Amino acid sequence: MSTHFRPLTPIRMADLFDGRLKDVGVHEHHSKETTANQKCLTDGRNFLWIDGDEKGLVSLLSRYGMNAPQRILQAICGGGEVCPGRGTRHQARYERNGSG
Repeated sequence: MSTHFRPLTPIRMADLFDGRLKDVGVHEHHSKETTANQKCLTDGRNFLWIDGDEKGLVSLLSRYGMNAPQRILQAICGGGEVCPGRGTRHQARYERNGSG
């Protein structure tokens, strides 16, 4: 089972993997499966795969299995530090793109 999310606003891959998310307990998970355009974030327990496009922007965020990536998603968009724009914490900055 997997769930995929698509950002509603541009998110730069570099912003997710420059170390700024470590302050909130999220960091890059190094794996043999990672590539320049597909990387993984973890909170130490859960994982969220991030796909980037040729422009260096996030194109897809994917959760596999029974992962609960809410903490990672909150770290990405919750504080407005990484996601452009500001709003209430209830305004989605990404949309669910389906599951399978």
